[in-house]
Amino acid sequence: MIRLRDALLATLLAASAGALTVGCSDACEDARDHIEECGSPANPGNEDEECSGVVECAAGCINDASCEAITGDDADASNALAACLTGCKPEG
Repeated sequence: MIRLRDALLATLLAASAGALTVGCSDACEDARDHIEECGSPANPGNEDEECSGVVECAAGCINDASCEAITGDDADASNALAACLTGCKPEG
């Protein structure tokens, strides 16, 4: 049975990966690469999405996370990643 934390993390990662598109800054491209290196497929997302604000914040969270956080193999690291991702709020 999938725990709520795992489901939330998977949802946040999928949403973040989808926004990290080709044409974004290095931080977003690095985040897409990091997700794929960890064995999680990066969603192709919307190519018109700009790598700034919430998307750039999420990229920073992903780039700072271990693969174990991304895959959910380390509960504490996954919780920290989820907290970081949910802390990315739109400006204003």
